[in-house]
Amino acid sequence: MRLDDEGFAQAAFDDKPLAKEVADWKSKFFREKDSEGNVIDYHAAVSGKLQLVPNEDMRKELEADYQKMVDAGLLLGDAEPFDELMKRCEALQKRANGGE
Repeated sequence: MRLDDEGFAQAAFDDKPLAKEVADWKSKFFREKDSEGNVIDYHAAVSGKLQLVPNEDMRKELEADYQKMVDAGLLLGDAEPFDELMKRCEALQKRANGGE
């Protein structure tokens, strides 16, 4: 969101060769697993299947964690309401995946 606020997100979405290069690099050196134990497919994320918005169960956990960070004063400035944050992430997810 912050990169989008500064006008950088669209340039990143449009640079497909760089996205592929990053996916190649992360696949080699930073293999990670999702919550179900499956290896994350970075190439899918740069080919129209990026998921920024979690499913409903994970969203509840993320919202609780976000609130703890807000309560602890870990976020600089005014913390954006969680629902607004998720709406903006959903819009970014659509744009990143080729939708508007």
